[in-house]
Amino acid sequence: MATEYVIEIGSWDQSIDLMPSPGGIPEEHTFQGGLVFIRHLEIEGSVRSPVRHRGKRLRIWLSALWLPEVRTHSLNELGTIEERASTDGGGELLANLYAPEAALAPAAACLGSCWKYLRLTTAGRSRSRARVTQFSFSRTSEIRAA
Repeated sequence: MATEYVIEIGSWDQSIDLMPSPGGIPEEHTFQGGLVFIRHLEIEGSVRSPVRHRGKRLRIWLSALWLPEVRTHSLNELGTIEERASTDGGGELLANLYAPEAALAPAAACLGSCWKYLRLTTAGRSRSRARVTQFSFSRTSEIRAA
């Protein structure tokens, strides 16, 4: 079952994490002798639809998509979204989205200038978690037919 989300973006920030490699990462994907360098965008917004989540806060981490050189199966998700309960009973949603590395810098520029909305399409559900199969940013909240 697919679910369409429309999120109004409230704020965003660009973050950089640098940490020792936990192992298992090919050397060519590490930085200066065993460090892992991760650049991502942190986005916070409010869900406008679907109705059951309207008004909930959504926190998103948009990171670079890292594909191994040899893929044995097709890419069937671009991230995940999950519900997290809160002490006030309202809850929030958390999402991890992945985009090509080259898309992160233009995404930061557009978040700062024109993007106001994020659309997510999810598929499947296991308790409170779903796969993100499609996402897009825009300056309007209108849902376009695919």
